[in-house]
Amino acid sequence: MSDVLRPNSLGPYIELLSFAMAKPDERGRLARRVDATGLGDFRAALRGRDAIWHGSGIGFMRCAATQNSMAQPFIDFFRTMEMAARSSGFAPLTAKQMVAALREMEDNIHRHSERVATGLVAYRCAPGALEFVASDRGIGALQSLRSNPEYAHVTDSGDALQLVISEGVSRLGAGNGFGFRDLFVGLANLNGNLRFRSGSSSLEIHGRNPSQQNATVSQRANTAGFTITVDCLN
Repeated sequence: MSDVLRPNSLGPYIELLSFAMAKPDERGRLARRVDATGLGDFRAALRGRDAIWHGSGIGFMRCAATQNSMAQPFIDFFRTMEMAARSSGFAPLTAKQMVAALREMEDNIHRHSERVATGLVAYRCAPGALEFVASDRGIGALQSLRSNPEYAHVTDSGDALQLVISEGVSRLGAGNGFGFRDLFVGLANLNGNLRFRSGSSSLEIHGRNPSQQNATVSQRANTAGFTITVDCLN
């Protein structure tokens, strides 16, 4: 088929799959269009019932299975990710910071999405490279922020994305936030590509030492939930 979509990395695949799953009338057609190049085992496992799955340098965890962050399977998932990142050439501290960032993203799904059952976190490692993703089909960044009267004036999903990556901004009020500090600290001195996707917008940050100051917001097709993709090179 000429219109088959062939993402060759984790983030685009999960984003496309999330987009397809959010449209029940078109779900089958859209899902069939996604040919996840190089992700055969991951894709097969995702179609199964496993709550947590690991392949060679790759894995996922469904957020519905992680109500208790002290449970051993939860701890083991992130420990395996950390070891995979270190085996791919990342320094122990950097690997820990990236794991901490994904753990915070996973916690955000529980705290903000209102549809935890749709949540997924995943990682993929290769020599000198680490990619990880947190995705849900919940209420999205804009609706989440607007549930706090302080942000009721925000009407654009791009503006919402810019706010949620800022320190201390949250629908839960003062002292809370979406917790991306670990992410930006961990990416210091690395080449990083970050993509935040929610509603009708994406926010992307590229380059060495990525920071909020060089973010680019673009209009996209509207979709439910919130997907965050981080791709970094050692």
